[in-house]
Amino acid sequence: DPAAGTSWHDVAARLRADLPELSTAVAARPLLEDTLRGVLRHEVILFIGLAVLVNLLLLWLTIGNLRDSAAVLVPVMLVVIAVFAVMRAMGMAVDPVNLVITPLLLGIGVDNGAYVTTATREYGDVGTALRLRGRAICLTSSTTIIGFGVLALSTYPPLATLGTLMAIGLSLAVAASVLVHPAFMRSPQGDTEVHRG
Repeated sequence: DPAAGTSWHDVAARLRADLPELSTAVAARPLLEDTLRGVLRHEVILFIGLAVLVNLLLLWLTIGNLRDSAAVLVPVMLVVIAVFAVMRAMGMAVDPVNLVITPLLLGIGVDNGAYVTTATREYGDVGTALRLRGRAICLTSSTTIIGFGVLALSTYPPLATLGTLMAIGLSLAVAASVLVHPAFMRSPQGDTEVHRG
């Protein structure tokens, strides 16, 4: 280990300066972790961007309206931000295991918003849609939350973290689809055919 007050980065820089004629590589766990953190920060941004764009495109093709498609995504993005805030508050770093949380939350969270949107178009208003489909949305979401939540019992810390964060994120996603998403929706009256049943 380096002397007190000296970092592995200092050691690596000193070796490269002292031995310029050699191709010097310093291998140390702190250096590897720093490099990995930098890669993961870049990839988190890339994954979020790609997931949002592809989901938006798919929703647009399915729903047929860009505003309604964005209204499905906005609450889920708020959930992703909230989960990162929870991670920061708990001192959790982004690692290869919990990196998958972002695309999972976006993929699963978008489902609920899409169901609410299509049900609202079918029944004519969001209140009726939530009354008739809300129970099914909550039930299917609960089974997914439980499926991921049991991972929190794992003795392997990264897996337990994944389970905990997914359970928190998916719970927030259900709440967002029922409480936040309707606020972003426009009335389906006038631009879609409404079927009342």
